[in-house]
Amino acid sequence: EEGAEEMSLRHQQLAVLDDCIGKLPTERRELALAAYSRDTSIRELAVQMGRTEGALYQLLARIRKQLFDCINRSLEHS
Repeated sequence: EEGAEEMSLRHQQLAVLDDCIGKLPTERRELALAAYSRDTSIRELAVQMGRTEGALYQLLARIRKQLFDCINRSLEHS
């Protein structure tokens, strides 16, 4: 059944994402989680971290790329 296969794949992808997030250095992991939280804006994070918003967006882009690569590697080997 296609629906069950899609759910299984989704669960696998989420498990791999969780694993890849866990592999990030602590500072990057905390930043990624905070940046995608509904309670915090990029502006607030930038002020807290003493960085510009642009620098934070660039760092988040690198973190997303790192996660994307980790996920693809993990799924290829499973």
